[in-house]
Amino acid sequence: ANSKGVDDEVRAYALTAVAKTGADGKVAEITAFLKNTRMDDQIRRSAAVALGVLAKPADTDAVETLQRTMKVDKDDVLRHFSTISLGRIGGAECGKALLRRLAKVNNEDREFVLIALGISGDPKASKPLIKALKKEKNARRKAAAALALGLLGDVKNGDVVHAEYKDAKDWLLLQTCSLSLGMLNYKKAGPSLKDVLIEKKQPALRTAAALAYALIQQHLAVPAFLEVLENTKSIVTMTAMVRVMGFLSSPNAAKPLEALYANKKLQRQVRAYALIGLGSLADKADFPLLVTM
Repeated sequence: ANSKGVDDEVRAYALTAVAKTGADGKVAEITAFLKNTRMDDQIRRSAAVALGVLAKPADTDAVETLQRTMKVDKDDVLRHFSTISLGRIGGAECGKALLRRLAKVNNEDREFVLIALGISGDPKASKPLIKALKKEKNARRKAAAALALGLLGDVKNGDVVHAEYKDAKDWLLLQTCSLSLGMLNYKKAGPSLKDVLIEKKQPALRTAAALAYALIQQHLAVPAFLEVLENTKSIVTMTAMVRVMGFLSSPNAAKPLEALYANKKLQRQVRAYALIGLGSLADKADFPLLVTM
């Protein structure tokens, strides 16, 4: 990362790798990369992400640099990465900075502030997030608020999210409400989420509903997933089912998946994804979909 003769993209990846090692003693050095406005944007973006992994609330210089970058940097991606990193660091000062930013910003940055508040786990974030979910006119911002309430993890917010879920007409809001209800373990939503799985709904929505249903029902979700897998023609939906079954790592799914693969009357894609599902049962992957996001 410090080698100026190396390609900037490689240097950026090097900073990301440093973060993955957990080398918290490098916070000051990484902060210097972020401060240097003459540095390539790719490198500064990686520095912002790395600080979200390594910095602590007590790392004042890192926190202040991220706050400044969040507010005034010309690179919108860097502003967004810095915002999310403040949420990941958490603590009182980061929480206050995000709430101040939420009160002032009214552009695309607002969506990332909402998500960051959810990631922060700050109990004070509940009220402004609920307000955003109810009052925002922009569909993406409402969706961000819904997802943020799930990330925040306060189960008392389940009724609010469920009310929006039942009234939602926008696909994105339905998806994020579904995920939020799953993260909040809102069991009342189980039947309606299963209905989304079985019905011929938009693939991305079925993907979100699958994960939410799995979080709520755990291993009891497997039969519904197998039914969808056998009857769908959507590659997106097949991928969602097998990824979520892998997340559950349920041994109950092994024999039914074998039976799907052995059934030569089914379309080849279904049989192929049944094999992928079998492999995913042994793959201790991270939380699907949210990691990708």
